[in-house]
Amino acid sequence: MSDQPYQPIASDDDVQKQPSSPSEVVKKVIGILRTDEMRSVTSEEMPPTGRSARPDEVASTRTRQETSLTKTEKPLQSVASREVPKPVSSSSSSRTEDVPTPPPWALEQFFNGEVDLDLELNKRMPNLPMMSTLQFRALGANPQRHIATLTTQDNSASFLIETDQSTKVTHFSFVLGSMLTLRFMMDELSDADRTRWMDLMRRDGGGLSFLWGVNRWTRDYLICVNRRHHTNIFAFSPNRFEAGVRVTAPIMKQLTAWLHNAWTKPITPDDPDKPILTW
Repeated sequence: MSDQPYQPIASDDDVQKQPSSPSEVVKKVIGILRTDEMRSVTSEEMPPTGRSARPDEVASTRTRQETSLTKTEKPLQSVASREVPKPVSSSSSSRTEDVPTPPPWALEQFFNGEVDLDLELNKRMPNLPMMSTLQFRALGANPQRHIATLTTQDNSASFLIETDQSTKVTHFSFVLGSMLTLRFMMDELSDADRTRWMDLMRRDGGGLSFLWGVNRWTRDYLICVNRRHHTNIFAFSPNRFEAGVRVTAPIMKQLTAWLHNAWTKPITPDDPDKPILTW
C-alpha cells in the first residue's frame, strides 16, 4: 500500500454541480435572452411550420409593427409641436393706449408761435366759394331738428348745417355741385364749448375761433376766421379730408343767431292734441 492520503474520485454528477465563474453565468443569461427574442420575432414574422412566408404576410407584419410605433410616437409629437402662448405684457398695452395723438403740423407750429394760421389756411384754400343766400327749415315732422342751407349765387356749391335741439348734436355738410358731400359731425361738444365759440364769433375785432370738444383734433372740428366783410369756415376730420367755405357778414350774423337759438332754446313738450299718424 502507498503512503499517499485517500482522495475520492469525483463522479460526473459532481462535476456538473460545481458552480461556474461569474463571466460564464452572464454569458448564459445573455444567450437565453437572445434566444427568446429570436423566438418571438420568428413566431410573428415566420409562417406556420411546413410552408414558406408569402410577401404579403411579411409586409403586413412590418406594417403592424410600424403602426404600433407610430401610435406611441404621436402623443410625444403633439406635445412637442404644441405652441405655448406668450404672455401679453399689460404695461406695453397700456403704454400704447396712453400715447397721445400729435396735433397736425399747422396747429403744432401755431401753438408754438411759428406760423400765422390764418395766412396758412388762406394759402391752402385761396378761392373759397362765397355763400350769399340763407334758408331755414325744419327736418320733416320732427320739430326739434332744423336745417340751415347756405348757397352760392350760381348754386354750384352749398353749405348745410343740421342741428338737433334735444341732443345739441350738429352736422356741417359741404356740398359741391349736388354730386359730392363732406359731412363733419359735432357730437361731443359741451355747453361750454358751444358758448365759448359763440362769444368768439360775436366779438367786434374778429379773429380765429375753434369749435371743438375735449378731444380737439382727434375728432371733427372747425376753424373759423372772422373778418369785417366775411368769415372763412374751415372743417377738418381725422379721416384725412378737409373742406371750406366763405360766408358774407350779414349771412354769418343770421347764422350765429340761429345756432344760438337752437343750442340754448328750451325743449317744448309735444302737443297732446296732435293727431296720431300711425295705427
